[in-house]
Amino acid sequence: MHSPAHTMPFYNQHPAREWVRELELLPLPPDSPPRPDPPIWVRHPGDEYDGCPGGFQERGYPGVVGSLSEHDKQDPTRQTDKISILEGDAISAPDGWWPERSNETWTVLRRWGIKNVLIAGASTNMCVLNRPFGIKPLVGWGLNVVLARDVTDVVYGPAATVNHSATTPIGALKQPLSYHDAAQLQVAYIERYWAGSTNLGSLGWRKNGTGFTLEVLIRK
Repeated sequence: MHSPAHTMPFYNQHPAREWVRELELLPLPPDSPPRPDPPIWVRHPGDEYDGCPGGFQERGYPGVVGSLSEHDKQDPTRQTDKISILEGDAISAPDGWWPERSNETWTVLRRWGIKNVLIAGASTNMCVLNRPFGIKPLVGWGLNVVLARDVTDVVYGPAATVNHSATTPIGALKQPLSYHDAAQLQVAYIERYWAGSTNLGSLGWRKNGTGFTLEVLIRK
């Protein structure tokens, strides 16, 4: 499933979007017992920022350290063309933020019989965690969610803040953090409160009768 967030208009006529749009939406399930939702450890620069990577320069921010600065050089109307959308894939990325939840995403997952979700993309302290199709609603529906930590990043720049009141595994933090430390800190936050993580390099296929089983090494 592809969730290109604010670039959805580019995909309105794409076959992977059209079949999803025609689905009869299922009612949302009741959430599993609530879990702690503590303040995020790495905050984005200002509450007025309302998107995923690409919005910094147009709002006057000097850019983001690390891979996101490369993202800002790409076409802001679509996801990177390095990600192929294959026949049978789905495109679904409803607007909104947690605690909103997506009937469309839930319907696609039920149609496919999905119980285990490997999630990647940008960014761990925004869309990946807090969109209606992100980690929080997926976990709330009782799905087994794992973050692919080596194919995601964090929104963090000179204007970002770190929640020093939190007890973090990195210890007493002083700003400014490096981009790498901010990204690792946010992954640690997700591992502590929401979902385990894995490195795509650790994935392996094991022969299982006439098929194969994907083995995932999960860090929590």
